[in-house]
Amino acid sequence: MKSKDSFRCVGKILSPFGVRGSLRFKSFTSPKENILRFPNLLIEEDDSFINLTVCEFRNYKSIFLVDFHDIVDRSLASLYTNKFVFIKKEALPFLPKGKFYWEDLIGFKVVNMENRELGRVIDFIETGSKDVMRILGSKEIFIPFVWNHYVLMVNDMEKIINVDWEQDW
Repeated sequence: MKSKDSFRCVGKILSPFGVRGSLRFKSFTSPKENILRFPNLLIEEDDSFINLTVCEFRNYKSIFLVDFHDIVDRSLASLYTNKFVFIKKEALPFLPKGKFYWEDLIGFKVVNMENRELGRVIDFIETGSKDVMRILGSKEIFIPFVWNHYVLMVNDMEKIINVDWEQDW
């Protein structure tokens, strides 16, 4: 089995829908429709990954309904309830310089303009307008990820994010 670092979590199967094997699906991509780029999705089972081939995605309220090849009834679909869905990392589109996948920045050290370490990125929160870094150090800090305002530089070689943020804010 490949390392879990070789995969990216892109969504979650929620529950069956109807009697023909459709499943409710929550996309973790941004925008949520980016999930449609990936015809083959993977789920983790018993320390390995199982390939699921997408037959159809349909919008349904704030989520999707998805049909997978070989899942033809509700009882089969129920086996996938609450399973996280992955893609291979190499299937992600290449990003230009200065763009990042949030997951790649988890664990980066966050340093302010006085070169004081504020902590490490533990999560990103989508707020609708600007995504926010959740940083854990001596205390928990939330900094909007806004280039040239709060975020000054991301050094992906040294895993450091430089920010314009006071330690006691």
